[in-house]
Amino acid sequence: MPYETLRKIYYQNRSDYEQEYQRRFSSISATVLDISIEGNPGFFMQTQELSSLLYQIMVMDKRVSTARYALPRAAIKQYYVKSLVEEVHQSLNIEQINSTRKEITIIYKRKKEDRLLGMVTRYNALFAQETIPLQACSDIRRLYDEICLPEVIKENPKNAPDGECFRQEPVQVYSNRDNVIHTGLFPESAIIAAMDKALLLLQNDAINLLYRVAIFHYLFGYIHPYYDGNGRLARFISSYLLSHTLDPLIGVRLSYTINMEKAKYYKMFKEANNPKNRGDLTPFILGFLEILLTSYTRLAEALESRMQRLNAYEKVLDRLLSDKKQQKVAYLLLQVSLFSSEGLTFPEILQNCDVGRPTVKAFLDSDKGKIMFPITKDGRRKLYCLNLDWLDQQS
Repeated sequence: MPYETLRKIYYQNRSDYEQEYQRRFSSISATVLDISIEGNPGFFMQTQELSSLLYQIMVMDKRVSTARYALPRAAIKQYYVKSLVEEVHQSLNIEQINSTRKEITIIYKRKKEDRLLGMVTRYNALFAQETIPLQACSDIRRLYDEICLPEVIKENPKNAPDGECFRQEPVQVYSNRDNVIHTGLFPESAIIAAMDKALLLLQNDAINLLYRVAIFHYLFGYIHPYYDGNGRLARFISSYLLSHTLDPLIGVRLSYTINMEKAKYYKMFKEANNPKNRGDLTPFILGFLEILLTSYTRLAEALESRMQRLNAYEKVLDRLLSDKKQQKVAYLLLQVSLFSSEGLTFPEILQNCDVGRPTVKAFLDSDKGKIMFPITKDGRRKLYCLNLDWLDQQS
């Protein structure tokens, strides 16, 4: 039976409402949190649904890691970059901030000074498993300055933080119809006190880490420490925590899935904020883990599908090309075509393929090479990839 919110029980049967709240809150399965939500102590229930979701996520994590390790290093590197670009784009898109995939790709490849450079750089560090301190409010502010501040100032300098770590003035969140749906904590001393407790929660090993990530994600939105940029920073922190516990690829898939299920995502916050739910965060954790499981499922399917195509196409290339050096070039560009969003430049081909410059150039410039590796142009750059339509015809 699905876990019902206390708000729903309140409207269905008010006589049972208080009794059900007391039953949940005092249950041996309840974990009470040292933080207040709309005047009620936060808590969650360790339900069978949560346990089932945890198990399914662990199974999917194993499936994704197996697929990742079975793929060539170049393929995974290309896929990570493709996913990183999409993740940054989708995280910004959730908050209706203009960006393009091409813009983000250029920032990533050229380390171009830009409003989004800090955000791209931080997401890129996830795959390298770099450690980010998350123990004090100053750590949150440091991340905010790197990831959000340049874009916030560009959009509206008045939205830059004006407090010690966070904001000094009150802030409200509005719906699409300009109705106030949430008021962030105020004053800054209350923000700092609540954020300190949220950060302590992240370090509480007595609670499953995935539960902690979900709860912290909610609390960050509830506290709403900044005038702007709260959502993208909360999503990055969640991605960081997930990538250090689960397969690192999941760190660049969260915003993509959230944007696809945006209505559900916002409803989760709305329900958790409702005073009639009396601080019960179980539905939010359930929703967060469901989104994570969806993200994992799509990631596993995408990797396995590309792996099958890679293996099939590799056999076709082995049949078409007898020269081992040409096979190396073609196999590299096959991986690019399947796992990347754009081709490689000539220097990038040389960098990623153990074949001499004259051999690569002669192959790309040959009549067969021009058919197999059509050139696309990005400004002055010539980009090469493998023509999969042509390869399908040779199968």
